[in-house]
Amino acid sequence: MYYNKEITHFFNELAYNLPPQVVCQKRTLYCLNWYTKKAIFYKKLFFILSIINISAPIISGLLLNYSKMELPSAILSALTSFSASLLALCNVRDKWTNYRTAAEYIKKEYTLYMAKIKPYNTENCHAIYLTSIEGYMESIHSHWYNAQISGKQDNT
Repeated sequence: MYYNKEITHFFNELAYNLPPQVVCQKRTLYCLNWYTKKAIFYKKLFFILSIINISAPIISGLLLNYSKMELPSAILSALTSFSASLLALCNVRDKWTNYRTAAEYIKKEYTLYMAKIKPYNTENCHAIYLTSIEGYMESIHSHWYNAQISGKQDNT
């Protein structure tokens, strides 16, 4: 199994018995970075594909009406179909929203944890916090996995 340098470094640091607050901080920063990168990627992809879906048919229509250029118009039509298919097939908007929601949830929970607001106002607040965010991320993954499995079963 492949692990990038950040993950390997994170697990190596855990082996040195870091204080729980440092572990919570590092895990939060790692997860926030990951979810934010994914959200930004899918947001950009959504807007790029949407712009293609809006502009390509307009340009294609103009080319056909004013210059009778059929080949570029056909290419733009194919590009429109391809980008529309990618938007639908990859659920780009849903992924963008889900990753953004996860990042916001982690930020909210970390703020509550750092402010020692219930349920993080006890001695075992570190365990409660990590259990909370790890459970949330696992539920997201389970939801995604179940959606993928049901999608494959529907297609067979």
